[in-house]
Amino acid sequence: MALTIHIGWVGYNREVEKSAYDSTELLIAGVESNLKRLDTDYIDLIQCHIHIREPNMEYFIEGFQKLQVAGKVRAYGVSSSNFDFIKDFNAEGGTAALQIDYSILNRTAEEEIFPYCQEHDIGVIVRGPLAMGILTGKFTPSTRFPEGDFRRNWHENLDENQVFLDDLKKVDQLREITGDKSLAQLALQFVLANPIVTTVIPGAKTVDQLRQNVEVGGLPPLSEQVLSQINEIVPVGGGRKIWPA
Repeated sequence: MALTIHIGWVGYNREVEKSAYDSTELLIAGVESNLKRLDTDYIDLIQCHIHIREPNMEYFIEGFQKLQVAGKVRAYGVSSSNFDFIKDFNAEGGTAALQIDYSILNRTAEEEIFPYCQEHDIGVIVRGPLAMGILTGKFTPSTRFPEGDFRRNWHENLDENQVFLDDLKKVDQLREITGDKSLAQLALQFVLANPIVTTVIPGAKTVDQLRQNVEVGGLPPLSEQVLSQINEIVPVGGGRKIWPA
């Protein structure tokens, strides 16, 4: 099993939009402390989880590269849906993986980012395949989210609430083509059907949810008819970003 970690947000200064890693040496020291904590000599994949360009980006890249040369990191990547930042991070061509929000309801990466990843041989790790829970089918127009959950904007902000309600209408349409599988399984199958996708992070809160996620690996591929129906509900490159990053 590959060991993957992320780095970047600890100590991040949001007032000036700047990470705490303001030197290559500090970045390397941070990774090496993780190696000791994990009791390992190397990490298979390390990802910068800061999703926008900030003043210390070059320190991340240089630090990752030096750790690669030292054999302490086998590959490095970034987590973002900002196309310009992704290209900047990969300016030297060393980025091996991109973690990005992608789902039936958010196909925006298909337009530019996925072709770029394919051209530059960058593996894609998908987060948010269930669209922050929308594609589980458990939400309704009356759903309310707790204090501190950024999804509260989906019912407190008029514009975002309308987008949320539109997403729920799409969910109703998707229910009609799930067949004998759950809506969440359909959503995971769709993501995995894209040849650019390397792996997916679905998340699970219960054993039953975990079991259903695992079952997806043994399901037959989605038919061209079902994929065509999905395209009618959310066109290629369409939808909207669900995660704020």
